[in-house]
Amino acid sequence: MQGSRVHPADVRRQVGAALSTCATPVPETRIQDAQLVATELVTNALLHAGGLDEFQLDVSERHIHLTAVDSSTELPTRQRSLASFDAAVSGGFGWPLICHLAEDTEIRLSGAGKAISVRLPL
Repeated sequence: MQGSRVHPADVRRQVGAALSTCATPVPETRIQDAQLVATELVTNALLHAGGLDEFQLDVSERHIHLTAVDSSTELPTRQRSLASFDAAVSGGFGWPLICHLAEDTEIRLSGAGKAISVRLPL
């Protein structure tokens, strides 16, 4: 998917559709985790980077790989920890949540921005 017109709901549907076609059934909790991480990646690009340039997903036998590309070179930060969750406070939990659910994260900087990739177990 390309462009800042991508809506988080579109990405959630794309992830769900991709995982529903796997040869081995994927547990619902893993689908939900992947959809949540995809939503956070897209939302973070929209809120903090001025938009999403590209979103990629690749499903292998044991993992789903998600990549969000944006035009900002600003790196995500851990403003809060999941342990300090307070429902009255808005924001700051997306990146810690992504890091908690992902087996691996990678940030690649380029002159045009960054690509954030995550690998999640199925």
